[in-house]
Amino acid sequence: MTRPSPSAALHRLAAVLTRLEASDGLAVVRDGDTWVIGAAPSEIAIAQGDAAFAALDRIDAGGWWAGFAPYALGRSVESVPAVATDARHLPALSFARYAARLELA
Repeated sequence: MTRPSPSAALHRLAAVLTRLEASDGLAVVRDGDTWVIGAAPSEIAIAQGDAAFAALDRIDAGGWWAGFAPYALGRSVESVPAVATDARHLPALSFARYAARLELA
């Protein structure tokens, strides 16, 4: 079986994204050669400090989640020197659970 070209996958991705509203809580990630799109999250987990670890337990309970846990989350468990100013003030953890997703290869 022949795999589609990367440019063909990007064209399909662009066609889907132009039909979605950014306010739908979109998540677009890659898994190897596959693009995965989630819209309209069914649950959102945003946490700071120690609460981030409880949120990770909730995420681990199942479903498809997309989000981030920055390096700074490590400061919740050990003393990590700050080498840069946190100008963005991102939460320690931010994930959204999607009941359905679209996979484009």
